[in-house]
Amino acid sequence: MASEIKVNKITGKGATGGVDAPLQFDGNVLTATITAGTFPAGHVLRVFYKVSTASITVTSGTSIVTGLSQTLTPLSNTSKFLILHSLSGRFNSGSDTTFQTAVYYGGSSVGGVTNMNNFSNDTNNPNGVSSTYLHSPTTASEITYDIRLALTFGSGSFGAESGHSHMTIMEIAG
Repeated sequence: MASEIKVNKITGKGATGGVDAPLQFDGNVLTATITAGTFPAGHVLRVFYKVSTASITVTSGTSIVTGLSQTLTPLSNTSKFLILHSLSGRFNSGSDTTFQTAVYYGGSSVGGVTNMNNFSNDTNNPNGVSSTYLHSPTTASEITYDIRLALTFGSGSFGAESGHSHMTIMEIAG
């Protein structure tokens, strides 16, 4: 005999008043909708996770989207976003080259810049880079973050395979 608990609303009193979180159950996952302003600044409200969806090869200074992209609507215009990413791949050709990753917001680089350097002719060996960046967009409208890669020095190519790079975005109460 299985136990069953039925709840349609949880209400609690926190440091800033109350948390009103109506529960939804889709058969496998129990979720609660959290409204903005119910948690003190610094609390993680939501987490988004992406795995790269495309294999890419970069051979020029043009910034290429790495397959790591997330569109979301902030819960509040005071929300901050902690963006963590790791990009993995291989130098395919070239020596004395530098490839650079950056966090993009709305099509423009906002930070989280990291470099991958190949100072020898060491090709086909795994290489990777990771970065963390905190962004405060001051909007409650839909936004898009993506990680891009560009060749910034020398000539050569770098390839990243689908499924080997990751991005985590945490929405933090402002």
